[in-house]
Formats: sequence, C-alpha cells, structure tokens
Amino acid sequence: MSNLSSQNAPANLRRRRAGRVAAGLVAALLTLGAVSVSAPASAEPASAASLLKPRGAWQGFSFTRNGAPLLGAKIGTDKGGLIAFMTNGDTLSLVLMNPNWDLKIGHRAPVRVRIDNESFIGTAVVSDRASIEIPDVSLNVFKGFADGAKAEINVNNGDVVYKLDLGGFTAAMSDALEAQKRSNVSY
Repeated sequence: MSNLSSQNAPANLRRRRAGRVAAGLVAALLTLGAVSVSAPASAEPASAASLLKPRGAWQGFSFTRNGAPLLGAKIGTDKGGLIAFMTNGDTLSLVLMNPNWDLKIGHRAPVRVRIDNESFIGTAVVSDRASIEIPDVSLNVFKGFADGAKAEINVNNGDVVYKLDLGGFTAAMSDALEAQKRSNVSY
C-alpha cells in the first residue's frame, strides 16, 4: 500500500489513474534498463556517487548503497536543508533533511503534499535526528511532481512547511535515470 493518497479524486478513479501511471512508469523504467525485478543485498557502503548538473533548482543524483542503486532529484531549501525525491529498490520516498533539526527518531507525523490543485495525505517518519522520510510514496505523487508546477509539503500540521517550484524536476530525474543506466547497475 502506498503512502500519500489523493484527497480530490474518488477512490475508484484514483486506483484507475494509479494503475495507468504505475504501468507507464514501470514500462518506461524497464525500457530504459534502469529497473529489474529484485535488488541484491550486501553490506557494501555507499559508493559510485554522482551528482549531476542542476536543472533549474533541482539536481539529479545516482549512487549505490548496500549494493542497491538509488537515484533521484534533490533541491536545496531556504531553511538550510534539502528535499530529495528518490527511488530505493522498487519504492519511492520523499525525504526532508536539515542539519539544524534535532528530531525524535521514530516519531510519526501526518503529512500533506499539495501539487498544484491536488492534495495527498500520508504519514512521515523521523528516520534520524535531522531527517523526515515519507516512505512508499505513490506513483501519483511522483507523476504530480513530474507534471506539476508548484508543490507544498506540510508535516505535522504546519511544524515543517516547504513550498517548491517543480520546474526542472523531470529533467533532473531523467538525468539520474540516464546516469544509473550508464553505470550498468540495475535493480
């Protein structure tokens, strides 16, 4: 089950849209050779890191951690942190980081992501004292980031709020996919 579900569309329409988006995204990733069925697990540290050229405010990245490739796009914030939308195996995550935070690890909080005129709700988890992760993000949210113009991320009813310009997100993610493809690492 995906985290962050749409509030604006009826449930049956959301499922149909999610199915079409999921099928299209998975087909595109398989066609590009960036995804296979399973990820090998090992105790390797992070390696083969690549930060790619900025695309607007967004920058693609690609690296391996514990033998599994990770890729995504990140954007710096005016509050001294960064936000990253990334793949980790077959899941999508949205991560908010700020070295100035001192959060309680494991704390769960409600999150609302608004992309243009559509809202998604879910749960964020504090993964370390300086990071909040929204795990298992739905493909609809990913598509919203790719197709949208603006997004707002609101964690814990206003405790953490970021407003994002999504221009450059799609190009940064495409760069990350291409970098992963060039590295001949698949998952």
